[in-house]
Amino acid sequence: HALDGYKFLRVDLDGRASSGDTFLYTVLLNEDGRLEDLRWRFYNADFHAGGQVLFDGQHATAVREVNDGRFEEEIELVNGVVFFFPAVLGLWLLKEKQLHTAVTLDMHSREPAEFMKLVSFPAELQQTDTTLQLQWAQQDRQLSFGKHGWPIHMARPDGLTAVEQRIAVYG
Repeated sequence: HALDGYKFLRVDLDGRASSGDTFLYTVLLNEDGRLEDLRWRFYNADFHAGGQVLFDGQHATAVREVNDGRFEEEIELVNGVVFFFPAVLGLWLLKEKQLHTAVTLDMHSREPAEFMKLVSFPAELQQTDTTLQLQWAQQDRQLSFGKHGWPIHMARPDGLTAVEQRIAVYG
C-alpha cells in the first residue's frame, strides 16, 4: 500500500520461451513522480539474483545478491547523471529529463560480481511530445507514448519491438 500520491508499478519481463531469463521489477515513485525504490528479481535455470536500489535525490544505493554473493555500491546522480532500469517502463522514467550520462543495471554480464551492477556511460536523449529516443553504449531505443502518457511502443534498430498489451490502473 503506497502513501497518497505515491505510485507502485510492476514490470514482468518473461523470457522463458526465448532466452530462459525472467526479470521482475517493482517500482515505487514518490508524489513528485521520482523513483524512490526499485526492487528486482532474476530467474533462470541456473542463475538466481535479486536486489534493491534506493534513491535519495542525489545518490543511488544498490544492494544485490547473486547466487551466493552479496554486493553493494553507490553512485551520485547529479548534474545530468540520470538512472533508468532496463525495461520499457525504466526508459519511460527518462521522459522530460535532461541528461548527458545514464546509469542503469548491467543485465548482460553473467559474472556474479558484475550482474545487475550499477554502470554509467555517456548517453544522448532526444524527445518530442510523443516520442523518446535514447542512445548509449552502442544501444538505441525509441519509445512512443499514448494519450495517457505511458509508453505504448518500443523499437530497437535490430527489429525487436514491444507493444502495449494492457495497462491496469487500480485505486
